[in-house]
Amino acid sequence: MFEVEKRAFIEKKDLNRLMKELDKKTKFVKTKKFHTLLYPKPHYLRIRWSDDKKSKNNISNITVKKGKYADGFREEYEMDILVKDIPNLVAIFQALGFDKCSYLKSEWYSYEYKGFKIDLTSHDYLGTLLEIEKLTSNKNEIQKISDEITEIMKELGLKELSTNKYQKMMNKMYKDSLKSIKSQKILKVIR
Repeated sequence: MFEVEKRAFIEKKDLNRLMKELDKKTKFVKTKKFHTLLYPKPHYLRIRWSDDKKSKNNISNITVKKGKYADGFREEYEMDILVKDIPNLVAIFQALGFDKCSYLKSEWYSYEYKGFKIDLTSHDYLGTLLEIEKLTSNKNEIQKISDEITEIMKELGLKELSTNKYQKMMNKMYKDSLKSIKSQKILKVIR
């Protein structure tokens, strides 16, 4: 699958206006709080799980993306595991050389609009971002999807965050938060 996505950085002063616009134009899907482990190398690898403690069978999403943040699209692979299995998975990753990661908490408001997924997210280290994305298995659709995302950004009155600027934001986040998985102590939160 190929993920085509674009982002906008949302200033605090613009947040209320944007939320009203989203309420008017889109279908609200859900809100969730997430924990995320981000491994930047050798490939982007993400483990994300919900803050929902109600379910013992809470699912965690594992994502591997090839390419850079600055790319217009990236190949993406996903799978789900049980949250209780994350410590074992992290141990396997450590054995494979994935020792350093960043730990982030975030709050998500998810919407649907014209077949696109829109997430308004507040992340540790990054601030508030709006992401519009769509997955496709057809590489020939990528440019069309990219153009449609640009149009939705305009409809919402947003300025697209350049991929280079986003890469710099992520580099700073990694600089500020990248630590050995042992020093993160996040695995205690899971158990």
